[in-house]
Amino acid sequence: MAAEEETRSLALADYRERVAGSWIGENIAIVMSLPFEGRPKAPEPLAGYMRWKNTKNFAAGLEPAHPTAAPCDDDTYYEFVALRAFERFGLDMTPRQLGEQWIADGAGFYASSQAARKAMLAGHWPPESGHPKYNPHHNTIGAQFSSELFGMIAPGNINFSAGTARLYNHINGYAEGSDGGVAFATMISEAMLEPDMRRVVRRALLVLDPRAPTRVACEEILALREQGLAWPEAAARSQRRWKPLYPQVNNSVANAALVALGLVYGDGDFLKTVSITCQAADHADTDCNAGTAGAIVGAHCPLSGIPERLITPLNDTYQVRHNRNVTDIVLPPRDEKLSDIARRIAALGERFIVAKGGAHIEGNRLVIPNPAPIAQPLETWPPAGK
Repeated sequence: MAAEEETRSLALADYRERVAGSWIGENIAIVMSLPFEGRPKAPEPLAGYMRWKNTKNFAAGLEPAHPTAAPCDDDTYYEFVALRAFERFGLDMTPRQLGEQWIADGAGFYASSQAARKAMLAGHWPPESGHPKYNPHHNTIGAQFSSELFGMIAPGNINFSAGTARLYNHINGYAEGSDGGVAFATMISEAMLEPDMRRVVRRALLVLDPRAPTRVACEEILALREQGLAWPEAAARSQRRWKPLYPQVNNSVANAALVALGLVYGDGDFLKTVSITCQAADHADTDCNAGTAGAIVGAHCPLSGIPERLITPLNDTYQVRHNRNVTDIVLPPRDEKLSDIARRIAALGERFIVAKGGAHIEGNRLVIPNPAPIAQPLETWPPAGK
């Protein structure tokens, strides 16, 4: 049977648990890693994260405290807003409608996402809001860390997940920034069905053009693992090559390679994956990297594979609070249940993959097309050849 005619199947209950693992794992990883954002790399082990204070107090060496909830960090809030946009506008939501939800919900805190918000308020709706003409930070990490939802709702169909991420993540990214979101959303999609994490990474990268820097940097990590290098040396080599080309703390490509490092060397273990990602480099966008790695390995584990001692401290609570960098709106604070959000994502995904991704339901299982990966057109800025 030709590859494009093959299908894979996933029990609905299994899909729901993998969505929960991805969403809750992402939030856990962010809380674990936030003290190290832009700072020296994390110590070992990270399992004691529930003893740490927030970034300011941790850095000052003050008495640690227990986290009691997952905050609506930008790494997760834009996904939550996208979920609400799908619930409001339906499965045929347009990129502009996603932008309208961003404006209504006060999304757009920093860098490419803040620039996107300003562009939309000036009338430049997606995809213009992520394009270099209107977004000077288009190739940084914003679209990369806000695309995980697009993998969660598109399980198993590798080209569909990539296309979904590309369609919507142009709200705040282009070229390298968008490429990272496409690759990592696709890894979440693939991780729900593929048991070998290295194969997840390798196969998902095929949805990017072979010349895309994100693909090149992540494939180098795979090659170094296959050569037998230990992860600290692999991380050092990657940083030496890519950090001079992408020096910002919130760069896309060098940080994407660190996510791949955690996945490739983490062997599908949640704590090992997140720990390696956090220890891989100094002055990286560590919370974004760990959150993305946690979302991918959480889809793989799934929720049952995440240590309970990491789940319990968050009290199943997601805190939505107004961000001080969004000055044109004030949101009333509210708490949501992490588990309820996961159920909403899975409910959306079950409808979305059937309506848009060619899947169908047989009894209690999703039957999903499994086409050969197709590389999307290369995005560069300035355009290639100019």
